[in-house]
Amino acid sequence: MRSLIEKDLHQHFSTDIEVKNSFVGANSAVHQIKVGELNLAVKEYKGEVARKVRSFQREKNALDFLNRNKVPYVPKIIYSQERLGFIVTEFILGDVPKPNRRSIDAILEFTKKLHELFQVDSTFPDAVDAWIKPDDIQTQISERIAYLTTEFKSYIPRIKEITLAIDTRQQRVFSQRKLTYSVSDLGLHNALLFRDEIFFIDLEFFGKDSPYKLIGDFLLHPQNRFSQIDNAYFLDEGMSIFDMNRNHLKDCVGLLAVKWSLICIKRLQNLSREELVGYYLDMAELFVRSDEWEQLFNKERFSL
Repeated sequence: MRSLIEKDLHQHFSTDIEVKNSFVGANSAVHQIKVGELNLAVKEYKGEVARKVRSFQREKNALDFLNRNKVPYVPKIIYSQERLGFIVTEFILGDVPKPNRRSIDAILEFTKKLHELFQVDSTFPDAVDAWIKPDDIQTQISERIAYLTTEFKSYIPRIKEITLAIDTRQQRVFSQRKLTYSVSDLGLHNALLFRDEIFFIDLEFFGKDSPYKLIGDFLLHPQNRFSQIDNAYFLDEGMSIFDMNRNHLKDCVGLLAVKWSLICIKRLQNLSREELVGYYLDMAELFVRSDEWEQLFNKERFSL
């Protein structure tokens, strides 16, 4: 933890700060600190200045909003400092939950709580990379294509062909204008099991989004390794929460699979990258052709 942060914490709490553990990720670092009898977490953001400020503001605003509305299963803010770009919350000493029915039920309960809040107060801004307008995902796909390096440009014709096949069909989804609140990176990789409750962390992407995207991203995310039975259960229960149309969801998930292929091109730095990109493009094409599309989620998962 940076010395300037330690100095600021010392001044704020008027006592010595003991750093117990540090957990460093790609975009942030979380430090467990001891302040008197309190166990707290300090999250500091990484990257260039503009990104750090943006991430700090988004997560602080999300936590303030959720805490104010008494939404359970998220950390409570204790203190924050925008100038130095860090947030202090209660420390949740937990383990990563196992991918089982209990975890699915917790994710569904949290999803339902967020949707109930949206129906009462829909004033919070859009999520990062939200699907609000019909062409938002096509735009995001086009932006990612523009940044492809030469070695991956051979995928472009196939990506465009699949996108065009799905494009006109998914437009009908947005005649319903369904929206909800979403954490935009929903899964056990951003959750902790503590005292028989699952808490959801990492809320810097939180905001308004399409429930079709929420469901689709959850089912497609490489780190969500649930069984086919649990995925089917999540699908049925999720559609019930949002009163969704199964065929509309099919069209949305096909397009999201194309986007996930491009996410994997950017993120993966090992030899399995090309295999995973092909996996998502194969899946997207199957969504175009198959009526039994729910069976596609039985495919082998890869790790980001």
